[in-house]
Amino acid sequence: MNVYRLMENLLDWANAQSENITFPPSEIDLRTLVGNEVNTLSSNAQIKGISLKNNVEKSAKIFADQHMIRSVIQNLISNAIKFTSSGGEVAIESMSDNRVVQITVSDTGVGIPKEKLDKLFQLEFASSTQGTNREKGSGLGLLLCKDFLERHGGKLWVESEVDRGSKFFFTLPNSLLK
Repeated sequence: MNVYRLMENLLDWANAQSENITFPPSEIDLRTLVGNEVNTLSSNAQIKGISLKNNVEKSAKIFADQHMIRSVIQNLISNAIKFTSSGGEVAIESMSDNRVVQITVSDTGVGIPKEKLDKLFQLEFASSTQGTNREKGSGLGLLLCKDFLERHGGKLWVESEVDRGSKFFFTLPNSLLK
């Protein structure tokens, strides 16, 4: 699974860096999209004894490219599972207003030291950190997420505390902005 995920991230990254890339945004039911990713990643969570919860609003809609946003959600949930120990929890939730939907992927994991927070989304500092069960990664996932979200006019940021977990937030236009 790790080699497949690395290859998928590398291909997505290479395609995204192409000057000619276009993407067709459409209205997406966010709860269903997140539910599909939760189902896909549930076995990884179960292996580690982690509770995985989809708390996205039933009415949440976004206006985005489905492939790109699926990749963002998959990367953020995978990272949350990677850095959460047995007995922990990963939750995905949303809040909507008239302009945007804010999505939060939170975990009860190891957290991120303050000195690393500002460097998380910078290519020159990209590196892979082992997960709680020695899982490996490429170090490209968060960079890919940031790039995809910015292409949609969205933002990505994080709040974290060592030994208390992390919360990754991102925004996307909702369907009212069509």
